[in-house]
Amino acid sequence: RLTFSPTDWFSLRTGYTMRAQATETATQHWKFASVSGIFRFSFVGGAVGTFFGATLLPYSTYTGHLDNTGEPVSPNPTSMGGEAGLEFNTRYLSTGLTYYVERFTFPITNGAERVDQFSALRLRLGLQLGR
Repeated sequence: RLTFSPTDWFSLRTGYTMRAQATETATQHWKFASVSGIFRFSFVGGAVGTFFGATLLPYSTYTGHLDNTGEPVSPNPTSMGGEAGLEFNTRYLSTGLTYYVERFTFPITNGAERVDQFSALRLRLGLQLGR
């Protein structure tokens, strides 16, 4: 991921993700680009903070959803994601708890609409120098 922070309270982030998921029938592969806007608010002199963000997923491929000819159907370029969380920072330690969600919508195929949603609760621990 690449992050650009023009201010302390706002940043833009872009990235590319490759993920595989094994199921009983096959291994499914996701590849997608993301563009996020993240808002941060600090408390206790910057030691505690909260953040939330919205993510656009403009390009995605997925091998687990096929059309009636057997070809993979890629998610719509309007698929979205989001995140919210808390952070704690000291001079040497950084921790965070984030709830993250991705929602992929697909074109209507075989008369059915498909939506895949993924969510995760992430715990981050790290060492840092300064802030």
